[in-house]
Amino acid sequence: MKPRIIGVLAILTLSISATAMPVSAAVKVGAKCKVVGQIKAKNSKEFICIAKGKKLVWSKDKTVKKVVPQVTPTPTPTTAQASFSFKYNIDKSVPKDYAIKFRDTMKILDDVIPIDPKIGENPEISKESGNPFMNIYVAREGANAWPVTVTRHGENCICGNGRETWMNLTLYNYDIESNNVSFLDGLVAHEYFHVYQKSLSKDVLRPKWLTEGTATAISDLYTNQYYGQWDLEWKIQNDSSKFIFTNPKLFEKFESSEEDSTGKAMDSNYGSSVFMVLALVKELQKQGISEQRAFEMVFKDFWVENAQLPQFIELDGGNEKNAVDWQKTFKSLFKMDVKTFYAHLQSEYSLTDYKADYKKVLPSKSLKIQDIFVSK
Repeated sequence: MKPRIIGVLAILTLSISATAMPVSAAVKVGAKCKVVGQIKAKNSKEFICIAKGKKLVWSKDKTVKKVVPQVTPTPTPTTAQASFSFKYNIDKSVPKDYAIKFRDTMKILDDVIPIDPKIGENPEISKESGNPFMNIYVAREGANAWPVTVTRHGENCICGNGRETWMNLTLYNYDIESNNVSFLDGLVAHEYFHVYQKSLSKDVLRPKWLTEGTATAISDLYTNQYYGQWDLEWKIQNDSSKFIFTNPKLFEKFESSEEDSTGKAMDSNYGSSVFMVLALVKELQKQGISEQRAFEMVFKDFWVENAQLPQFIELDGGNEKNAVDWQKTFKSLFKMDVKTFYAHLQSEYSLTDYKADYKKVLPSKSLKIQDIFVSK
């Protein structure tokens, strides 16, 4: 979408004020002058040039008042930092008990993984009194609660139209009716983490496997910690693709990792992406880095360092997206280049017929999201 250009008309009002001029020649009442309205001062008296008949002469008009310039004090710079917030738009189709649970989940995530207020530097982030915010639209499946301008980008997404960005959450009927609260909260954690990524990385969410893989992992770590539901093992075992070993570069973009030639999904539930992320964590642990620190490097530091690189635009799935040379960040932060990591995927983590050896990449079940994001 082409940016809207808003024309601003600046109206300059030129105010001309007569300024008393120093006397360079004899000035007295009745003496000739040259320009009507000209003013000269002498001995605290002001003389003005006037037309008298057909002549221009000086006339003593009034006492000159000393003008004291008005100095406007410079405001003292404030150290108060802008704060980020979400605005909840919860449709009546959402059960009241889950609406309460949703707020509780958001409170936990905000406490543990706070959104950096610098996200407000993105012109597509809404602001109110200088503080950035993001709307969240929550509704039950089929409720048709929101205008199509809100929902057309996806049922669950961080969506945007070039002018603002919002979060859209759709609660599926099956999960509500079966009281599958853990799945719903995992969904919230996934989308929330994308906002966190945007706030650290200046809206550069590249590559796709690191973007979606980390968000998926956070979702599963959250549901394990708060519900005792360990979905990572099943997800990696059933939803990962052989292409993470034969051609992992495909997963750097959405458009190249959707379906294979048979129409089978290559990254269902982001099982392939999360496998690659967890394998990267294991590779860092081989360097003598603790599991906690390795997660922090992949889930936080990578996005911060990516933000320091020059941005450019690239196409992915027909959409223009901000991008950087993320391979530079990868190499400097993880002490290995991307090609080396891709080679290790096949040699270290694949089984017969390129099935994922999920047991090699699973993190500790005791790992908490606070271990990754809360400074000790």
